[in-house]
Amino acid sequence: QRQMCIRDRWYREAAQRGEADALYNLGAMLERGAGRPRDVRDAVAWFRRASDQRDAQAQLNLGLIYYRGEGVERDLPQARAFLQLAALNGNARAKELLERLKFAE
Repeated sequence: QRQMCIRDRWYREAAQRGEADALYNLGAMLERGAGRPRDVRDAVAWFRRASDQRDAQAQLNLGLIYYRGEGVERDLPQARAFLQLAALNGNARAKELLERLKFAE
């Protein structure tokens, strides 16, 4: 537990400085509830900041969160937009999901 608190503090400090990896990792910890209660809304905020820095994994996660409506209202256009960004930034899973998932036209 102590190890988790130290790691959490480091991620938060690095995220506050705008480091993309820390932004993503903090979002992932919050999305999973690693060492704390799960908070998808807060995770979305961190993933958005990482996405602004072209983090394809954060974009993929945002696409999935909006597709599922998990912790946020389901928003298929938003989901598709984030998956397209992730695909453009080289995320192979996002490319596959864009072909497989059904989106309202």
